[in-house]
Amino acid sequence: MARYMPRRPEVEATQFSNETFGPLVRSIPAEWFAGANGDEPLYLLIRLNPAVRETAKAAEGDWIVKDADGGYEVYSDEEFAKRFAAVPAVDDAKRLVE
Repeated sequence: MARYMPRRPEVEATQFSNETFGPLVRSIPAEWFAGANGDEPLYLLIRLNPAVRETAKAAEGDWIVKDADGGYEVYSDEEFAKRFAAVPAVDDAKRLVE
């Protein structure tokens, strides 16, 4: 039997905080945005599947991930650290090849 590894496409991610609140709210398309609170406690509601209107609540410190298919997911800081690693900057990648 052949062995396979899951494909791990790059994703875009932003850690949710007071500083990233405004840019995140403005960057999420309307069909994925479900609500937000800019006061304490700070949170953002994101639709996980606009067709069924399932939502996830991102609290301060959580990560908002835009996946390769254009959808959004919410991860705690701990879960994000387990699943993702930073992609090296272009200059760093060139140095790895040389």
